[in-house]
Amino acid sequence: MSSGFGTQSVYDPAIPYMGPISGGLKEGMSVAVKGVAPLNMTRFAINLRCAESDSSDIALHFNPRFDGKDKVVFNAFKGGSWGSEEFYQMPLTKGEAFEVVIKATSEAYKIKVDGKDFYTFHHRIPLDRVCAIEIKGDVSVQTIHFLGGHTSGGHGSNDGQVTNPKIPYMGPIYGGLKDGMSINIQGTAHEDMDSFMINLRCAESESSDIALHFNPRFTGWDKVVFNSFENDSWGSEEKIRSMPFTKGQPFKIAFMVTTEGYQVKVDGQDFYTFSHRIPLERVCAIHIAGQVSIQSIKVLGGATTGQQTNTNDQKVFNPVIPYSTLIPGQMSPGRTFTFRGNALNDADSFAINFMESKSNNIALHINPRVKDKIVVRNTRIGGIWDKEERELIFNPFGPGLFFDMSVTCDNDKFKVSVDGQHLFDYHHKLKPVNIIDKLEIVGDVEFSYISF
Repeated sequence: MSSGFGTQSVYDPAIPYMGPISGGLKEGMSVAVKGVAPLNMTRFAINLRCAESDSSDIALHFNPRFDGKDKVVFNAFKGGSWGSEEFYQMPLTKGEAFEVVIKATSEAYKIKVDGKDFYTFHHRIPLDRVCAIEIKGDVSVQTIHFLGGHTSGGHGSNDGQVTNPKIPYMGPIYGGLKDGMSINIQGTAHEDMDSFMINLRCAESESSDIALHFNPRFTGWDKVVFNSFENDSWGSEEKIRSMPFTKGQPFKIAFMVTTEGYQVKVDGQDFYTFSHRIPLERVCAIHIAGQVSIQSIKVLGGATTGQQTNTNDQKVFNPVIPYSTLIPGQMSPGRTFTFRGNALNDADSFAINFMESKSNNIALHINPRVKDKIVVRNTRIGGIWDKEERELIFNPFGPGLFFDMSVTCDNDKFKVSVDGQHLFDYHHKLKPVNIIDKLEIVGDVEFSYISF
């Protein structure tokens, strides 16, 4: 199977929604839907379909029903007929936010609700037929994320990561590149390295156009060459005669995608910005070759698929830490904050604080203590800290590890997810939430992108 990695996302879709799953659904991929069940909800449905059509076959019908016998119905629709229904208890609460994660395996769809294992629905229709998602009914949806999948020559995970790929490597970026995304690569330059290259291509082919050619060369006068390849011709080279790599040593590269170009960081330091020569929407694959070993490739973030992003969102690229800003419009239920970055290689700890600017009270203190391998949550009112919360199912924060974190304000709590997986809930202790009007970040961390 020649498939790859990446994150494809839809923000604030109008319901009913019907949209494609770029490249189709594959083993190892997950679909994560975050939304709110309205107070007047009777039922809604998430359907994984075999075409973008109301009459197409449905491989998975996920259908919560508040009908007196509150339950979730599972089914499939094939050849114009529904199959036998499967029922399970209702995990949703009217008026509350939720996250449903559907992971495709070779045998079934494994479904989690709010981070907890919920149900397994075995395939009735071959997985490779699924290419669209439909959501309809009494529901409000904030985000739909398509995560992960198998890799071409490496090992994939459901967070959009390829680990230890065989070099040379070629793999797709599902949904293509978009403004606000970042590509994060960790690897090691060989002891006998002459050069290696990272190419962002317009097709999974070594003859395709190259939007970004990143090419470190140890050739006497060590340098990094940037270029593009279009219509069978190379463009003019841009040479940076400052080599950020050392033979035999590990490195970390981040390509931050903006409307103007690719902002490149090496080992956390700004290195170079390469302006677009080929339209961003054409880029759909990544190619790595040369004298290099790669431990991980991770694609974070993304814009929309078929929907527009909220024009009121504030986007911050590569903020200087410590970072502090007022929150436009203040906090409100349903509002989501996105953080894409990584803990520093030698990180001790860092913190993200949601605050009231007038009093400096902290409504939510998210404090990954990297060396201690814990994530502390707390509230500070009048200079006094409340009781810490530390329990977690998993800890996604480690030295140098990239993460894509979302924090959503609900009516009675904050819901926090990392890399598409629910991490924890934190009930409001500073009320009302609309007094929260400040965001603060401190500690051993760097961010490529923040939106709110």
